[in-house]
Amino acid sequence: MLPLQIDRGDGKYVSVDVRVKDYPALMQLPEFLPPAYFGREYKGGVDVCGVRTIQAAGPPAEILARQIGAKRIQVTTTFEGHTFPRLLAKIAYTFLVADVGLDGIETAYVLPAILGRTNDIGQWVRCDETEYITDVRWLHGVSMQVVKGEVIARVRLFVNCNAPEYIVVVGRLTADAETGKFRPSGPLGEVRTRTGADVLANATRAPLPLESSRLHRSGGSSHQGSNDKEP
Repeated sequence: MLPLQIDRGDGKYVSVDVRVKDYPALMQLPEFLPPAYFGREYKGGVDVCGVRTIQAAGPPAEILARQIGAKRIQVTTTFEGHTFPRLLAKIAYTFLVADVGLDGIETAYVLPAILGRTNDIGQWVRCDETEYITDVRWLHGVSMQVVKGEVIARVRLFVNCNAPEYIVVVGRLTADAETGKFRPSGPLGEVRTRTGADVLANATRAPLPLESSRLHRSGGSSHQGSNDKEP
């Protein structure tokens, strides 16, 4: 059994126990302002502009709510420091290393933040108004593009659950770097090459942040977000 906070309609939340197989695996993922690297005023940390609630597993929350007489379900998520944006940066960085090798990277912008040596993860990680990784057949997706020698990666976890897509300004390549080395194969990985026209044709506009009016700068402390999900 797992506890779930519900409101039966009187505005008061109570905890009820739900069987694991019936529990809705609701997740909250933060949405960030554009990286300061693109010209925004920046004082350190990462700017959280919203939280998107998704369901990654379990029966639909709406069905469970009807079964237990809930009008609203409350979800609370705590983010410790900059662990999540650093995770996104690490994913992008490891894909770049797999693609060009360490010798192909002139400067890894995100590496000091990944290692916890600097407080500038918001300089490199962001969200924007468009989501390009949209193929719901895959659980997660990563894409990379080289723009004037710099690598811009897009990372989207839980694509099939409509999770946010993140942009990571990973670093700068050496003049002689050769891309295209990363070619996973077999049941656990697949590489697909798409033209720019294909990417644009399948792009979707990102929804507005759920808490767009509640901006929060995380300078390294815990950030807790809560969201009431109505069935």
